[in-house]
Amino acid sequence: MTMTLLTTLEESAPLVRLLRAKGYVDGIVATREGAETLRDADVVMINWPYILSDEFINRQRVVLNVHNSLLPRYRGRHAFTWAILNGERELGYSLHVAVPEIDAGDVLSTVRFPLADHEDVVTAFRRGQEALLAWLPPTLAAWARGELQPVAQDPSLATYFRKRNDEDNWLPSFADTTCVRNLVRAVAPPYTAGAKCRTPRGNTLRIASASLAGAVPTNVSAGTVLVRQDDELTVACADSALRLVIANADALGELRAGDRLVDGRP
Repeated sequence: MTMTLLTTLEESAPLVRLLRAKGYVDGIVATREGAETLRDADVVMINWPYILSDEFINRQRVVLNVHNSLLPRYRGRHAFTWAILNGERELGYSLHVAVPEIDAGDVLSTVRFPLADHEDVVTAFRRGQEALLAWLPPTLAAWARGELQPVAQDPSLATYFRKRNDEDNWLPSFADTTCVRNLVRAVAPPYTAGAKCRTPRGNTLRIASASLAGAVPTNVSAGTVLVRQDDELTVACADSALRLVIANADALGELRAGDRLVDGRP
């Protein structure tokens, strides 16, 4: 069994090299234009950002997709980010049959892995890569032998999430410690440039990480800087203080204790 791999991963990526070495993949297509030339093929997609037409799916023998969520939850784009934003403690991948409706086809297999509440999206992708390397090759082999039973997704459990962009990275509020931490974790550098807020002077700060830093003094407003030390700020939230590591420390300028960071979109 050999398949054509649709992916935007580099050919040097460990997963791509492993699939080729084991003989599961005999061709790699990295562009939408290249995909349009395929006919009567066995196709598997990994990290493929383009929506497939009904006509493309219908003219292949089979099209399988590896999606980074535990379907039917988190269909769509940026699934790990949305899952972390929602405080999920277990992530994973699903191998499913591609159909015209996005990420809605029968599921053939899943793999799961944990993510603690102090771990970020970079850790999620690293752990996910390890899971894929161990799970996907034998899973494709089992599919080729006819050993995987397709399971229809339950539409009542399905959730769908849109593509995110940098404007989504503004911290909406310092009022909720958990929400701040989850956003910082979900978009941590280098996956994106980081969650962002502003100084009172209008400079945009990019936050690399956020960790709990103890209780907040009474009568201190959320967003108030309690301590500044080098590239770290201890900031009051409504229910706890957070230690924020700033990725672009040069933007801190003259910021000092007592200043209040500005949340929300400009």
